[in-house]
Amino acid sequence: MISKEQIMGIIQQQVEEENYFVVDVEVKPSNKIIVHLDGDQGVPIEFCVSISRLIEHTLDREAEDFELEVSSPGIGQPFKVHRQFTKNIGRHVEVVGRDGMKHTASCFRCHRKVL
Repeated sequence: MISKEQIMGIIQQQVEEENYFVVDVEVKPSNKIIVHLDGDQGVPIEFCVSISRLIEHTLDREAEDFELEVSSPGIGQPFKVHRQFTKNIGRHVEVVGRDGMKHTASCFRCHRKVL
């Protein structure tokens, strides 16, 4: 089975060289690979395509078939890595508290409370 570590090993250098960052890599039991990338100014679709091609050309479909999705996280997705918080400092974000209540706050405030 293809592993998250294997995918990270393939893409990490290219992502860092282009000044983007990996938000998440998920490999489902069905070998569906989902890669979420971001950048301080967002991530263009052309970069997602280049990372998709890098993975496609590195993995051997003859040895193990897979489905691949490379994109940026959607606007409604929760933050998963620290750099997403710092990227959004000064912006208003929706925060869901442990009690399930939704609050709108400056990311600076949520950044300090969460971290």
